[in-house]
Amino acid sequence: MSPTIVRTLCLSLLVSFISGAAVSTTAKPALNCSEKVRPKLVRDLWNWTKQLKEKLPEDKSPFRLVPRFCVSCSKRVIGWMEIKELIDIYKTHVFSSEVLEKFLHVHYNEVLHQLQSVLHTCVSSSEPSQFAEEIQEMETKIKKKHRSVMKAASEFTFVLGWISELK
Repeated sequence: MSPTIVRTLCLSLLVSFISGAAVSTTAKPALNCSEKVRPKLVRDLWNWTKQLKEKLPEDKSPFRLVPRFCVSCSKRVIGWMEIKELIDIYKTHVFSSEVLEKFLHVHYNEVLHQLQSVLHTCVSSSEPSQFAEEIQEMETKIKKKHRSVMKAASEFTFVLGWISELK
């Protein structure tokens, strides 16, 4: 090979390496749920849920529908997949209920739908979470009793709190 050809090959290799490095450092990484879930969306749902809780009849039952999860403990850690499953249940069975319709803020279901859509785009796994059984048990309880819908609605702040902590 002639020295001119070798030099040309080396230069073209160097140029392609530099351009590849520039592309890889300027390309934006894929957004995860923490970045996609807008704080205003969670804040609006939080405020409207607090208003909703004030309108609902007081619940004196000692049981809790929402499973006990935490964000930073070593056991029972909740992640975005569990949040997605819980939001699906809330959207389908709680906030679409006729019982709550008259108490909800006008845009509540729109904002909840936005949150649900964001979670469906950023949670990539189609596998159920490790706590799927507990979440399905909660869903079954909500389906059974009219009163459970109101209890679940008043406990929605737990879910919103977990979302805030995950962010």
